[in-house]
Amino acid sequence: MIAASLTPAVTPDTSVESPQSESLIKLADPLDEPEFYCVDVVGHRTGVRLDRALHAHTCKPGFEDELFLFDTPEAGQLYMRAYDLCLEARENQVYLEPCSDSAMQSFDFGEDGTLRPEGTDVCLAVEAGSGQQAGGVSHVRRDLLLVPCYTVDANLSRWVMPGPSP
Repeated sequence: MIAASLTPAVTPDTSVESPQSESLIKLADPLDEPEFYCVDVVGHRTGVRLDRALHAHTCKPGFEDELFLFDTPEAGQLYMRAYDLCLEARENQVYLEPCSDSAMQSFDFGEDGTLRPEGTDVCLAVEAGSGQQAGGVSHVRRDLLLVPCYTVDANLSRWVMPGPSP
């Protein structure tokens, strides 16, 4: 697949208002992180790396680099308003890419809490094991992977969208 050429250091665009409520995508089980894990971009502020796969990171309520709109701009899409990009499945990871009609940008949020590329049997899951220190004493991270749902423990692949705060 061809990766989009995005500038590594990007400032979020917060000028666009949205009628829908943005939400974290939070792992339902806190695992080893009492503040829970949320789907997040790599880096922070001017050090954001939009060219890298997304990861799970300590939830940061209210930070625009963890907030998504579901079913925006089209049904099944997960849109990050801060960067005007959509979640896209690529190989066994997820990235932010310009929104398009690509089937790889359409996701199902199952009643069981799984998040899957539409029409597939793979689920978004955090890497097993322990979180790694990232960005300070109180921040940990784990890789996000797309794996066959039947191979992953539910505590690693069940998500909730609680709004902008856990």
